[in-house]
Amino acid sequence: MVERRTGDTGMSVWDGATVLLTGGTGWFGRAFTKYALERLPIRSLRIYSRDEHKQHAMRQVRSDTGPKARSITYIVGDIRDKDRLTRAMYGADICVTAAALKRVEGSSSHARELLKTNTLGTANVIDAALDCAVPRTIFLSSDKGLMPTNAYGKSKALAEDLMIEGNSLAGARPIRFSSVRYGNILGSTGSVLDLWRAAVVRGEPLPMTLPEMTRVFMPVQSAVELVVSVADFMQGGEIFCPEMPRARL
Repeated sequence: MVERRTGDTGMSVWDGATVLLTGGTGWFGRAFTKYALERLPIRSLRIYSRDEHKQHAMRQVRSDTGPKARSITYIVGDIRDKDRLTRAMYGADICVTAAALKRVEGSSSHARELLKTNTLGTANVIDAALDCAVPRTIFLSSDKGLMPTNAYGKSKALAEDLMIEGNSLAGARPIRFSSVRYGNILGSTGSVLDLWRAAVVRGEPLPMTLPEMTRVFMPVQSAVELVVSVADFMQGGEIFCPEMPRARL
């Protein structure tokens, strides 16, 4: 885990920040929201996602228990919709983009949908951040973007390249784009642990690609802390790859 670092002023970029979180009702989004409202000195948080039902569910359980008052706004929208995204982005200081289609199995059968959301949707995030002069944007990528072998990994790898390109498009303006890459988030939606747990209950063998393979795992709290720490010292163009626990199957 990287250490959080502040700038020369001793202040964190999170201090008084307005944060836009795409994919805010997903597994990571819910964990980040809890952490941000309870532990970060932000001014406000905008939850941007396409599922109004999940937004309603979050409203029922999510309250600001932090030391300072923070506003939280729910915005129904899709990162495929650039105009809607740009309106949501206006006035933000930090964008954390976690919106993605992430099912790996059978991904080649819906590769165009992965392209529209994971790749072109990320391009929309970059364009909106440039148009609204958002100082920092952090993209949540995947270890599957390294030497990708499936449509999901390829869509993430290309999105990482787009994030790097965003820094060139920003020119001399203080606008930065970086990516964070990690592996399986323990207990997340679609996690292999759910698949294995169900197999155990049914008394079936655990499905796996190869017995000799190595899997990396990361608690969602560590994933959130990584994003938080990266925002303070990112220079733009990096792909941050944390050291994660590994297990031989």
